Amino acid sequence: MAYKNKETALKNITKYDFYSKRFDNFRDDRDVVLEAIKKTHWALSLASDRLKDDEELVLEAIKQKHSETFESASDRLKDNEEVVLEAIRHNFNALSFASDRIKDDRNIVLEAVKQKYWALKFASKRLQDDEELVLIAIKQNISARHFASERLQEFLEKETDEIAALEAIIAKPMFEQTLKQATKSKKDRI
Repeated sequence: MAYKNKETALKNITKYDFYSKRFDNFRDDRDVVLEAIKKTHWALSLASDRLKDDEELVLEAIKQKHSETFESASDRLKDNEEVVLEAIRHNFNALSFASDRIKDDRNIVLEAVKQKYWALKFASKRLQDDEELVLIAIKQNISARHFASERLQEFLEKETDEIAALEAIIAKPMFEQTLKQATKSKKDRI
C-alpha cells in the first residue's frame, strides 16, 4: 500500500525500500527523493523527470560516487560542463553518459583521462585522435591504445616504444613553433 503522507514516507526510506511501490506518490517530491538519494545511489533513476533535471539534486546524487547515478540525469544536465566535470571528479565513467558535445570537449575529456585511461573509450573520434590524450592514457596502461583512433593505432603498431613515439609527435610541433619564433626574433633584430 502506498504511503499517503510525507512524514511516513521520509521515516520509512531505507537503502532498498525506495524501489517499492509504496513510494510512488513521492517520486516528484524533492525532499523525499533527496533523502532517498542520501541512502542509495540509484534513487535518482526512480525520481520524476522534473527532479532528474534539478541540478542541486543531481549533484547530491553524484556525491554518492556511482557513475550510474549520472546516467539518470536529464539530457540538459548531461550537457552541462560544470555538472559533468563534477560527475567525472567522482567517477571517470560519468563521461560515458555525457552528451556528444561534452565528449568532444578536450578539457573535460582530459580530466577524465587523467583519472583513468579507460575514459578515452568514451571520447569523441576527434579526441581519440589527439596524440597528447592518447599518450596520457597509454602512460597509465598500454591497453589504452585500443581506444585511440585508427590512425594512431596503425602508427603505434609500427613502434616498439609507443610512449617515446607519441612524445616525439607531440614535441615536433612545439619544436617547430619554437624554431619559427626564434627565426622571427632574429629577423626582427636585423
